[in-house]
Amino acid sequence: MANQRDWVDTLATVFASGVTEGRFRSDADPRQFAQDIVGVMLAYHLASRLLSDAHAATRARRALDALLAAATA
Repeated sequence: MANQRDWVDTLATVFASGVTEGRFRSDADPRQFAQDIVGVMLAYHLASRLLSDAHAATRARRALDALLAAATA
């Protein structure tokens, strides 16, 4: 459990640095972004491993691209 919490914290910290550097919108929420990325990862895992969806990786990439596009300054 602590490892997962640390991972989300790391994602949020890295994203917050991007906000500070002007790479992402100033009103972007780092914790929300981290949660959304984890959600994409979990959805990918479910679709790929449990459902044997051959298109899971493509969909995960699209989802990540959409998150980044929405957050980009």
